[in-house]
Amino acid sequence: MLAGNAGVLIRLRGFQTTAQGNLGTITTSSLGPELTDAKKIGDFEGVVSIAVGLSSPGCAVVTATGSTLMFEFVPHS
Repeated sequence: MLAGNAGVLIRLRGFQTTAQGNLGTITTSSLGPELTDAKKIGDFEGVVSIAVGLSSPGCAVVTATGSTLMFEFVPHS
């Protein structure tokens, strides 16, 4: 169960399996009230799934920098 009143499922495809796992560290931080929770819920055959809890329905804005993906969640207006 995730904290929050709404949720987003993030699926990342194309990861190569390694002995350490497919995905590095998941770091969550919130500069606003939207993000309430985030958990890795799947990692199978190159597909990593992350569930995100939000305080209200919203959309994700994604920025890629090097090997880092940043998801910013903005509320629906």
